Amino acid sequence: MNEFSLDFPTAAWIRMGISLFAALIIIIFYRRKIARVYRHYMDCENSADNDSTPAMPGVSVIVYCNGEAQALKALLTQLLEQKYDGDYEVTIVNDGSNEDVKDVYNLLSSKHKNCNLTFIPQDAHYLSHRKLAITLGVKSARYDYVLILDASSQLSGDGWLQGIARHFAEGKEVVIGQAHYDPEKDEGVGSRRRAFDMASEGVTYLSAALTGNPYRGHAANLGFARSLFFNTKGFSRSLNLHSGEDDMFISGIVTPENCAVELSDATQVTVDTSNPRSHHIRWKRSHLFTGRKVWQRSRLMMGFYSLMIWIGTLSGLAAMAVTLPYYFIPSIAMLIVGITVWVLVCNTWSRTITALTGRSMWMVIPWMVLTQPIYNLYYRIMSMRNNRDNYTWAIPRTNS
Repeated sequence: MNEFSLDFPTAAWIRMGISLFAALIIIIFYRRKIARVYRHYMDCENSADNDSTPAMPGVSVIVYCNGEAQALKALLTQLLEQKYDGDYEVTIVNDGSNEDVKDVYNLLSSKHKNCNLTFIPQDAHYLSHRKLAITLGVKSARYDYVLILDASSQLSGDGWLQGIARHFAEGKEVVIGQAHYDPEKDEGVGSRRRAFDMASEGVTYLSAALTGNPYRGHAANLGFARSLFFNTKGFSRSLNLHSGEDDMFISGIVTPENCAVELSDATQVTVDTSNPRSHHIRWKRSHLFTGRKVWQRSRLMMGFYSLMIWIGTLSGLAAMAVTLPYYFIPSIAMLIVGITVWVLVCNTWSRTITALTGRSMWMVIPWMVLTQPIYNLYYRIMSMRNNRDNYTWAIPRTNS
């Protein structure tokens, strides 16, 4: 029998055809979705130094603080030294009355008159304290545009405010920024999985926004016009939930015309947490829960592309299984196709992950891509089992 003959079983032709079809979908459409985010990141980087921006509007920065005095001091030091071509104020909304936070405020406000402090009463029950803090901040804001940060956030430099607010000057009413864990501090077990998961989530909603279908932002780096907040009655859609401020709320105020995405390095925020794993678990579960209330085609397409990757991989292996050792051509063809697909996918993902999380992980990307649906399914089941944790009348679990 000629090992290089084309006269191999029909089953092999069918499986090769399925594998090639899946490969084309992955190369043409899946990679385009991922690459779109990286290309926009590069566009933001190239336009960050553009001096033709119109007059900058006044901006109110709202910082939610849960007693993290040292983290707040580091953030305020950065915030109050921003190079901004307009007026801005910083309003700290502290969860409770913490003396250390007051000391930090008193120290910095003596030098910076645009710094304000308020607090949430400790007896506020059955409400999301973070949403209440943002609501208080928005209502007390002096300017027409607000930006949201957490006290645990760290800025990349003194260009964050200018980079985000320039979109307001250009007529946008919602600005979606990017936030991620510090890659140098998140070195524990599962750190690469967390980085890939955050990048995968980012690609899903950022690519949707970039194609005119915005539906979500990142709660740690978000901006919007005050008028939108009041016109949609703030967080009325998610008052009984701990989360929802960056998807349920955002989906109610964004349109293809009023939204901008900002991804330059200068505007990205680092989430500084002592326990990235626990933080990520809460973040993952809450978004899987609220995500069910915000339908978006982009999530379905990512699921479809994951299915195509599995179908293409298994079909290629099956074609090899029914032809070896009698026919070599199917195996050679499937190896060439498989290597080509994975090199292209890994290269595209690697650049995007580095842009969104600051972490390089080329070699483990095939494993991450293949197992991401299983990872999501696990957390979706966990989210359904712990449904009650998402409501304000229940205390959310902090462990896995």
